[in-house]
Amino acid sequence: MLRAYSTFDRTHTPRAERIRTSKPPIVLVELAGRLLAGELADPCPRALHWGGRGIDAPHGRMVPAACSQPTANRFYALARR
Repeated sequence: MLRAYSTFDRTHTPRAERIRTSKPPIVLVELAGRLLAGELADPCPRALHWGGRGIDAPHGRMVPAACSQPTANRFYALARR
């Protein structure tokens, strides 16, 4: 998801190269599998977009998503009409 959602594929820095060539830790792969299988509850169920703190800002109908636990990134949902 990181590779598909970011500019790391077009950035030529040591950090971008490390991300492009690394594999995610197995614990994250297992966690993602459990979330996708429905074994764990989604901590931000209405989130449709995410971004970095201080980098990305909501636009349009985006509002902060209600998450059940603290997150490292910001997650956004769409405001209901």
